[in-house]
Amino acid sequence: MQDNIKLATRESPLALRQANIVKEYLLENNVFNKIDIVAMSTSGDKADNETFKRNGGKGLFLKELENSIDYLTKAENKNFSVVSISLPFNFKFSDQENEKLIELMSLLKKNYNCLVALKFISLNNKLLDFIDAIGNKNLISICAIPPITFSQNSYADIESHKLKNSICNDTELYTQLLQLFVKYDIIPQALISSPDDLRLVASLHWHFKTPRPTYQFVFSTDYVLGFPVEDYALTAYLNLLDRVAPSSSWSIIGLGADIKNLLPRVLMEGGNITFGNGCGVDEGISHINQKVMNVTDLLESNGSTVAHVEDTHFLITDISNE
Repeated sequence: MQDNIKLATRESPLALRQANIVKEYLLENNVFNKIDIVAMSTSGDKADNETFKRNGGKGLFLKELENSIDYLTKAENKNFSVVSISLPFNFKFSDQENEKLIELMSLLKKNYNCLVALKFISLNNKLLDFIDAIGNKNLISICAIPPITFSQNSYADIESHKLKNSICNDTELYTQLLQLFVKYDIIPQALISSPDDLRLVASLHWHFKTPRPTYQFVFSTDYVLGFPVEDYALTAYLNLLDRVAPSSSWSIIGLGADIKNLLPRVLMEGGNITFGNGCGVDEGISHINQKVMNVTDLLESNGSTVAHVEDTHFLITDISNE
């Protein structure tokens, strides 16, 4: 057991809550004797009250891409199963941004034994053009299939009377995205927060003949999106999945929620767990690794084994191409 660590986090209420969840989890599992949370502001946080352009504009995300490329170039561990790249909501797809993204994906494809996944919430024509380009270069294996509508509201928003508009994706663009999945044999990864999300994605898969989707079930405490972290909710998700998309790969993800109470059942039911949602390379790696180690111990204590990189690739691609 190590003595003390400092856990750095952004200053937002959601980030602080997530940091405290990690702190409690590590203390409960006797990983550290003492954990101090240190809140700090990033350049992106400071841009909230000023114009994006005044604070570096597109350079903010470009810098993150450059840092990621530098990190991957120097990293000794090259056994990554899946690397997900999450695009900012207002990503502009400039020539410079696209060039850096392709450089990052090419590096992952060439030097790492991993599947590359692209995540986003909002569809637009430039995004589809970019997916077409990286699909043509065989740089992408998994791609988000976002909900047609997506609520951004938290309970804090409701209490402060500051409701946000839901994100609504154009159905014609949705159709074009599905056609790209078929064209380049890309595995759809669906974010599921309601029964209609699940039924829609399953129906679209059969209609468009895409590779079989993987499903991410959303659980939330701070947001109105998805189910609360309760056993009955996981049962509801799994019962419907068994009806509309039996034998599909699935995982759970927490949005402003502590999902660790569901982990034993998820593992026993053959599901997966998504870690690191919203974490940057420089602030999340060590803490995510510790979560993975804890879950690995839990899995092995139940008599199961952890899939290696090659096994993970087989499980994802084999299930998706049945």
